[in-house]
Amino acid sequence: PRHPLHPAALHVLSLFLATALAADDACVVASHYARLGEAQPPLPLALRLGRTVRDSLGVVAATSLTTASALAANVASRLPLVALFGAFASMVVLALLL
Repeated sequence: PRHPLHPAALHVLSLFLATALAADDACVVASHYARLGEAQPPLPLALRLGRTVRDSLGVVAATSLTTASALAANVASRLPLVALFGAFASMVVLALLL
């Protein structure tokens, strides 16, 4: 039987999820940047940016990989739309990580 939910609706949901994950990653990076701004003596901008990237990269990668793994687990679902959502959303999250 035909399902009333169009698969494209799940793709839009994936994009919403990706936007929320990107916003969370931006908050992590901004938090690290702000924390380094309180250093005494003040760090030069290039050093502050470099340390921000170095310190926040692991956190951002870990959250993205765990989210992608959780979404990829849905591929094993017997419900085709759930499996499709898991595959597409996990690829979107991994693409954003790159």
